[in-house]
Amino acid sequence: MGEAHRTAPGLGSSRVLRGYGVLIVLALAVRLVFLAYYHDGPYVQSGTLVRHVSIARSLLSGHGFQQEFRFAGEIKREGGEGKILPPHAWPPLDPEAVGTPTPIDSVGYGTLLAGLWRLTGTRSFLPVQGLQLFLDALVAPVLVWIVLALTGAPRRAWAVGGVYALFLPTARMAVNPHREIWAVIGTVFAVALMLRFARGGRWPAVLGAGAVFTLAAWLRPTIMPLALLLPAALLLHPALRPRRVLAGGVALLAVVSAGFWAPFVAYNLATYGEPVAMIQGLGRWTGYGEFPNPYGAGPLDDDARRWVAEQGYDLQFGSLEWDRVLVERVREIEADDPTLKFRNALKRLPQFLAAGFSDVFDFPREYQRHVYLAKPGHTLLTYVLDHPLVAFARFGLAASFWALALLGLALCLPSWRRVALLAVPPAWTVALASYTHFENRNIVIGMWGAIYFVVVGAEWLARTALRVAGRGGQAEPVQTPRSK
Repeated sequence: MGEAHRTAPGLGSSRVLRGYGVLIVLALAVRLVFLAYYHDGPYVQSGTLVRHVSIARSLLSGHGFQQEFRFAGEIKREGGEGKILPPHAWPPLDPEAVGTPTPIDSVGYGTLLAGLWRLTGTRSFLPVQGLQLFLDALVAPVLVWIVLALTGAPRRAWAVGGVYALFLPTARMAVNPHREIWAVIGTVFAVALMLRFARGGRWPAVLGAGAVFTLAAWLRPTIMPLALLLPAALLLHPALRPRRVLAGGVALLAVVSAGFWAPFVAYNLATYGEPVAMIQGLGRWTGYGEFPNPYGAGPLDDDARRWVAEQGYDLQFGSLEWDRVLVERVREIEADDPTLKFRNALKRLPQFLAAGFSDVFDFPREYQRHVYLAKPGHTLLTYVLDHPLVAFARFGLAASFWALALLGLALCLPSWRRVALLAVPPAWTVALASYTHFENRNIVIGMWGAIYFVVVGAEWLARTALRVAGRGGQAEPVQTPRSK
């Protein structure tokens, strides 16, 4: 089976198990600190969370997959900016004020909330936050296993696990009651099980990969293309048998199609009367609104809601009919300026590099850049000098991460076939976000793969610095796995 098989980590080793335990404890400690600060908000995407809570309340009240027709802003205003009322403090559900949920989202997260509330007997976000942070802590040792199985580089594998355990953007998303962290958990565990099968494991491994990926897809459907892209990247690995990888990839697609795609489309057909996968107009419309434009597009859902109403339509927000109005307008924009979406994508790339993780953290109002710059005599330079840690979190953390990742990617080109799988998740999430609209929470979904290249880049910089300082002797070449 080649080098990747011979150097795969032994789970029975007590030393390895102790190392895994240390990573889990470290990751849990970081995430528990975030939980202590964010346990009652503010939440990333609190407006969408209102819809999830509404579906969960409807399920528990015996109304099935329904949604309360209560404007999300009302709940948010009562809870405070970036917060919502605790679920137990919501007013009783009015059976006359529920209806078909919007196809903007799948009903997966609402179902998860309802199940945990039924199991724990409490209507709080703490059960789902606790489950998420625990599972996300397990991702760190799983990444060690994945990197070692792919590359046969133990030191680098453990460094990747350690960086993930301390990676603040992911830790923040783990305690946010929302769907993004489930995309990370499901993808990473599915990759590990696929690798297990590709290296000689039995069929239950690939069936398990399909099951966990299906669960993640029900919670975050945008990861569906990865069910095809990840096995395709694994086919390139020189130490794995292509036929076995191909068989596993086909099985993965079959399980995911049977577990998510077919029932999701069937649900939409039964619920909305059309076999749709997801509405398309809202994201494209708000994406055009991120930059000044002559078409009246705005960057927020409320801007789209307002524009549709201004056109004289009385339609439910997020319904298929409502979405068709936006789709038609988007088509008119694209016909008028066919290159606009590509120019906007190029405008978004600097945002990824400069502030790609900033909005997953919560900064007090006085630390927000636009508030600071509104005061006389304040400039970007004084902002950095007055608030260096906040400035680094907003503008330096992502820039440093991406600079190291790109450096590491360049250094890995001689062995690209072994590490192609690790480049797929960040490439997909960045491409998706740049083409549609910029949201930091979506970019975080694929960063677990980019961490490998960050480690490679940091390793090269450290060796170069030692050589320049004259303390490390002659610098060793960067060790990359050999390619056949």
